[in-house]
Amino acid sequence: ILRDRRSLAGLKLGVEPNPSPDVLRTIHALYARQADKFGPWGNRYWNEAFFLWLGEHFGDRLVPVIARDG
Repeated sequence: ILRDRRSLAGLKLGVEPNPSPDVLRTIHALYARQADKFGPWGNRYWNEAFFLWLGEHFGDRLVPVIARDG
């Protein structure tokens, strides 16, 4: 736990209600990269268009927490 806390020390957390399309594209890229780490077991169930659709239809209900480094 202490090691994890030290690794997060320089990050700034922020909440972005009603995220922009750029934020949603970034979230999709992180999702896709994480799924790709698991080889044949890491399925991508959602594409970028789905994330953008979520923003258009449910943007007022989406509240992503964004960690920024620098």
